[in-house]
Parts: sequence; structure tokens; C-alpha cells
Amino acid sequence: MSSENNEDWAWFLRNVRECLGGLQPVVMSDRNNALLHVVPKVFGIDCHTYCMRHIRENFVKAAGKYGYRKEAMKDLVKEMLNRVAYATSEAK
Repeated sequence: MSSENNEDWAWFLRNVRECLGGLQPVVMSDRNNALLHVVPKVFGIDCHTYCMRHIRENFVKAAGKYGYRKEAMKDLVKEMLNRVAYATSEAK
């Protein structure tokens, strides 16, 4: 692909869809704007998820804006996010 724009991603994902022969993949991304736009159009809204590592990095970065800059605090923020993300029930 020449770049990561909507048109190039759409072309690529249409080719992936054709190669899969009807199988529905789950596309995991780092919230790339073109993928956010194109994946639902090619595969449907249920086939897109976000990479937990990127979500965690963005969450820690955002927490830094609120004063959570020390490593111990960053580790606590990561642990809190992990507990929420991997909870097996709403209560947990």
C-alpha cells in the first residue's frame, strides 16, 4: 500500500475478505483513523476491537495529565485498568 488511508485500507481489507472465503475475522487495531472508518464497512461493526496494549498506553498517558507521573502511580493506573478490562463480571 502506498499509505494508510481509507482507500488503501479498504482495498487491502476487501482482498483479505475475499481470501478468507466467508470467514469473519476480528481486526485488532491501535485506533488508526482509517481502520476505524473502513473495517465496519468491509466486515461489519462486530469485527473490530482495540489492542489492549495501546489502550493501556493511552490510558497511562492521559493519567499523566492529571498528575499520575511517578512510576508507582503509573503501575497502579495500569493495574486498575487491567482489573476492569479483564473482570469476569460487572461486580468484579
